[in-house]
Amino acid sequence: MKLLISAVVVTVLYVQVAECVIFSWLWSVDPLEQSSLSNHTKGNPAIKQAYCMKDRDCETANYCHRHYGTCHKCKKIEAKCRRDHVCCKGFECVFGSCRKIVKRGNYLSKCKKDKHCKKGLCCAKSHGEFVCKPMLREDQICSVLEGGVAYSVNHGCPCDEGLACKRWRSRKNRSKGKGAKRGKTKVKRCQRI
Repeated sequence: MKLLISAVVVTVLYVQVAECVIFSWLWSVDPLEQSSLSNHTKGNPAIKQAYCMKDRDCETANYCHRHYGTCHKCKKIEAKCRRDHVCCKGFECVFGSCRKIVKRGNYLSKCKKDKHCKKGLCCAKSHGEFVCKPMLREDQICSVLEGGVAYSVNHGCPCDEGLACKRWRSRKNRSKGKGAKRGKTKVKRCQRI
């Protein structure tokens, strides 16, 4: 028992010492030092060698790379990005790429609430970003995804006016009337009220 306790104590102390060494080493690395682990700036003319913490620390048409703390030239259409300020003026970062700004309220424009979208559109997540998407039309699937990554990354709009999300029966079964045996399905579709 004593051996087990001493092994646990040694392991905990080892982890704490390792964390201290790693963090003190990380804090001591100068982001502008040419001999640092990352040579991301060498030979790249797009990167201006200036230290920064925020975008406003850089010149116009530049942004601050927050990991390296250096100023970079803004990115143009279809370049990879993580936020709007990385893209040049007139562009925005959507789905991880720079694109021309879509006028507010239009299809695939950025939004925060449904009222930011035009009639017939709603504000819903698509690939993790809130954008204006079309309301669902008749016979489109309206089932809510059952949790997981798909649910947290993509949301659907509700059914359009005059439609309701109901359990779906095939047209063949609908024509047979009330006595028809319903298939056990979780699929719901937008149907007329």
